[in-house]
Amino acid sequence: MLRVKNSKAPISAPPLANTATCGHHRQDVGMIRIGVEFCRVINPVPVHHQKERKKDDQTHFALALYTRILTQTTRIPNSYTYPSLFKACSSQPWLQHGRALHTHVLKFLELPYDHFVQASLLNFYSKCGELGVSRFLFDQITKPDLASWNSILTAYAHNTSVEYEASPDNAYDSTNLSLEALLLFSQMQKSLTRPNEVSVVALISSCADVGALSQGLWAHSYVLSNGLKLNRSNVVFRLNQLPKYG
Repeated sequence: MLRVKNSKAPISAPPLANTATCGHHRQDVGMIRIGVEFCRVINPVPVHHQKERKKDDQTHFALALYTRILTQTTRIPNSYTYPSLFKACSSQPWLQHGRALHTHVLKFLELPYDHFVQASLLNFYSKCGELGVSRFLFDQITKPDLASWNSILTAYAHNTSVEYEASPDNAYDSTNLSLEALLLFSQMQKSLTRPNEVSVVALISSCADVGALSQGLWAHSYVLSNGLKLNRSNVVFRLNQLPKYG
């Protein structure tokens, strides 16, 4: 169990990271050599397993480098440190490390957080299936930028069901997630934030789920008039689902 110096926020770290902590006096080149040796594939395995192993190795190495930062009093994590780490920890078996990293964001970064840090947090909790946390974090942003809007829109479009605690302040209790995505898209337009490819894909997906024909046709027109580059086959498939509701 690794603990940040002078901090009450522990972060469980992989063996390689623990090695880095114990040997923090070593040269950087030694750390890199350990990482390279760790990332080598010893036994031949199927290609898809090789890709999974490579991703795990890279995540492991990234966390090891991060723990090295924590052991050095002259270096403090900043807004550039966390987005890539949250992305790396957004799948099993790394989810627990992502949650621990969130406590470090609270410790090391000052409010207001960089928008890329906010977006990476939204994406992380969305991929963890914790959409309620994602929405809470989004609602704390005073002026969401495009990255933040896209993160929450994609979260609603990709999560088909979720349970929220009933409360007077919870305006989205028991609502259809796709309808909520349409409402959020409307709010984004009112904020004068210009949608891009990611925004429109989330919109089209939500339109197809609830049969929002007029919004779907608008999205199609927006794609054509603005020359957006989307995965044509996926978009056409989703748009073709709309007429059955008309």
